[in-house]
Amino acid sequence: MSTLFFVFILYPPYLLLMYQVRQAIQLLNVTKHLCLERDVQRLKRQHPQWLEIDVLRNIMKFKLPPSIPLMPQWHHTQFKELLVMAENFGMLHFFLTLTFDETSNLRWKKIKDIENLVMFFNNTFSWKDCPVECVALFCARLQAFMSTYVLGGENIIGIVEHHVTRLELQH
Repeated sequence: MSTLFFVFILYPPYLLLMYQVRQAIQLLNVTKHLCLERDVQRLKRQHPQWLEIDVLRNIMKFKLPPSIPLMPQWHHTQFKELLVMAENFGMLHFFLTLTFDETSNLRWKKIKDIENLVMFFNNTFSWKDCPVECVALFCARLQAFMSTYVLGGENIIGIVEHHVTRLELQH
């Protein structure tokens, strides 16, 4: 089995550690939910005439940090960064989107290897229980593609003066 994932995954306690990390994240999400519930109740007491949607909009706009993707402040920050890049480098001449296909029959052999390995420890696990390894695999494939075809080697689109790589992780 050839692999591109982290060396730690070959260490048997790794899955136990990742399970603990997963449990901690779930606990953190529950805690965040309780904190937001407290904010919702406080705003409803302060503004009884507001509808539920008004309360949620207020929380999204003023309570959530701009680091949370897809929130209004996050979009505003991303827009500012895009304006700065356009001012420094000019408008885009080439745009490329690459997708990590982990569900079809054409998925990478490495995904099947990850799935086989985690199923060895627990047959209810799948590639979905290894997000770190999947992201690392995608990043390695992306870097190989960029260095071979875009930034060097083949130069299929010509000489690249500036480039920006942006990873967007979706659930």
